[in-house]
Amino acid sequence: MLTVDSGIDLTTRIPLFRTTAPTFIPDESDIPTEALFTVDSLHKLYAIEKQKLIPAYKLREQAVTARSAELLAHPPLPKDLIIRYRIAETLIEETKP
Repeated sequence: MLTVDSGIDLTTRIPLFRTTAPTFIPDESDIPTEALFTVDSLHKLYAIEKQKLIPAYKLREQAVTARSAELLAHPPLPKDLIIRYRIAETLIEETKP
């Protein structure tokens, strides 16, 4: 039995998830049905397209790693910095003797 130092029994609070498909358990009871439908639809889409999504994710991660390595090896040259300022006319008039 899982317990916390305070003596709370966690076995009744830990949900049993299915291992075959993505799932979720809402933590609030007043969630709109549209929101639950949207999340459930995303889970179904992921389950259907999983074989396409995994390689695509790995390719994106490789591209990010390659881009980071490229930027470290060849950092972009800094651009010239131009600072433009102007002294307000009221300050010029106040400093005149």
